[in-house]
This record gives sequence, structure tokens and C-alpha cells, in this order.
Amino acid sequence: MKQIIKKFLVLIIFFVMLILYLNEIKAADFSKTVKFFIIQQSGIITDGTEVSQPFTMSIAEDNPQITSAFIEIKGSAKSPALTTGIINVKLNSNPYSLYNLNVSTKPQKFTINHDITSFVSADFPGVPGSKNYTLYIRNDNFETTDLSAKLILTYKYTKNTGNLPVSGYAISSIMDTESVNGSAFNSMMWKGSLNGGKVRLQLATSNSEFGPWTFIGPDCTPITNYETNPNTPIEIQCFNEHNNKRYFRYKITLCSNNCVGNGLNNPTVTDVIVNWSP
Repeated sequence: MKQIIKKFLVLIIFFVMLILYLNEIKAADFSKTVKFFIIQQSGIITDGTEVSQPFTMSIAEDNPQITSAFIEIKGSAKSPALTTGIINVKLNSNPYSLYNLNVSTKPQKFTINHDITSFVSADFPGVPGSKNYTLYIRNDNFETTDLSAKLILTYKYTKNTGNLPVSGYAISSIMDTESVNGSAFNSMMWKGSLNGGKVRLQLATSNSEFGPWTFIGPDCTPITNYETNPNTPIEIQCFNEHNNKRYFRYKITLCSNNCVGNGLNNPTVTDVIVNWSP
């Protein structure tokens, strides 16, 4: 009998500290840097293959002013012969940016920082909101392993003083378990602090990276949520809906009080961990 080895995936959500923005009169200026993974693939990506990954960028704070935004791309490159490899990178339908790599028969690690500051600044002209993007990466003249892409965003914002909104939420990028026949989803856990508020989780799974994505709770409907304290795993229910699915996303909701009325509490989330078995 084959032993099933559980796999753990630490998902750094877009809001490294997702903080509900305040809504009264007094204000002060702050700055923050947020990071989250867009792509994580451990397998071999052959020469000439283009990888694409949709993701959502969200900013909840008032008056955001983008300081810098770039996508950090890492991997290991290898070619049958000593040559110059080219990595082509773009967002949406923008032109490709080309990055040269010296590659050989031995795997060589690389890191590329793809600057998207001007592009993101145009999408967030001092107004909070969410924008959908698709990242495209193509390798020419070499194969890639352990490919990852991480968004690193720094911006200034205005933080008002007073009551918080009832709730705020974030949706993760699409995660690939790389299990062709699908996976069994076991548990979820988050790290951070309740600070007197509430943190709720929902899970959506699919056999296609394009969805559809239906976020559901333990009763298998969008009405309910998983609720647990930080650093405490909670068992994922709805096996018929989730199991044998390859791709997943999660939705996390932060409430300033009881998720019904406004409050003064400010829960934060730093990591979300999803546990699955192949």
C-alpha cells in the first residue's frame, strides 16, 4: 500500500497584513510593502513554453500612491549547449520585456525583477480597488525548473481614525497542486492575530485554471465560512465538491467586530496554509 505523503503549501496572501481601512475624518500617511506568490511550479518547463497565470491585485486603503511594483521571477535554467537564453515577460496584452540569461548544460539559478510600477500606478490613481491581471512568462533556448513569480508592491496610503468598516476581503491567486488526477484537500490554517475581530475562510476548487470558482464553507454553500483561531488547523469539509480537483483558490474575510456591525478591532493575517494530499 502506497503511503500518501501530505503536501503543505504556504500561501502568502496579497495583503501580507490585510488591514481594514478606516473611514472617519482625521488622517495620517503610512507606507507598506505587500508580497504574494503568483506562480509556483516545481516541474520542468520545456524550451519555448509559455506559462500564464491570472491573479488579482487589491488595495483597500484610502488614497493609495504607488511607490514601486515589480514581479520577482526565480528559477533554474538549463540548455543542451552553452548559449544565451531569453526570458519573455509581460502583463496582459502589453509588449514583452526580454531578459537575457547565460545558460549551459548545468542548471543555473536566476532571478529577474520585472518592473511594473508605471502600469500599476495607472490602474490605481489614488483610488482603492481591485484589478485583474494575467502574467505571461516564456523561456527561449533553455528549459526551466522550480519557476516562481512573486509580486512585491510598495505604496503610501492615508489611514483615517475612527470606526472600521464591517468587513474586508481578499481572494488568492490560482494555485496548482500539480496533481494531474486531482488532490484531497485536508485542512486550512491562518497565521496572524484576531485583535478582537473575526477571520473567516472559504475554499474554491476546480479542474481548470479558468474555474469556475465558487467559494464555499463547511456546509458546501457560499453562505457559511470556516472560522478558527490563528495557528489552528481546521478540517476542510465538502469532499464531493473539493476532492479530485487540481486547482484551488481561497477567500479570506476580516471583520472589525462580529461581521454584522462596525467595530474598532483590526485583525491581521500574515499567512494562509492549505494542506492537501496527492
